[in-house]
Amino acid sequence: MSDSPQTDIPELSNLSREDLEELLADPLYFQSIFYFLPRMKTLYQFQAELGSASEAITQVSTPTYSILTASFGEKILALQHGLYTLRSEMKDVFVEAKHLGARWKELEREYPKIHYRRRLRLGFCIRGCSHLDLSH
Repeated sequence: MSDSPQTDIPELSNLSREDLEELLADPLYFQSIFYFLPRMKTLYQFQAELGSASEAITQVSTPTYSILTASFGEKILALQHGLYTLRSEMKDVFVEAKHLGARWKELEREYPKIHYRRRLRLGFCIRGCSHLDLSH
């Protein structure tokens, strides 16, 4: 890009230095020149075409979106009964797991007592049953 606006924007080449300074100082004058430059007109036309295309896409895709959301809602409703059944089964399994956990704690408390009694019986049997050969 060069220092001279006339080189970059040929449409300004016919303006004097004073006109260019006034163009920079006065926003209305700047807009009246800038927005009517051929490049700007092309950009505005392109922007308008993009807006129209975007609107067309929106209008075409909106019914598809509503169809998709309706079928999605139907799928959710169809799965709802199965989900409630699964939820109920999971609740039952959870309750059973809690009971089993409590039973496990009971068994852990009872284990030393049971083990002690077994050792006593085994010791009694070994002492009382001396005629048996337990060395094997």
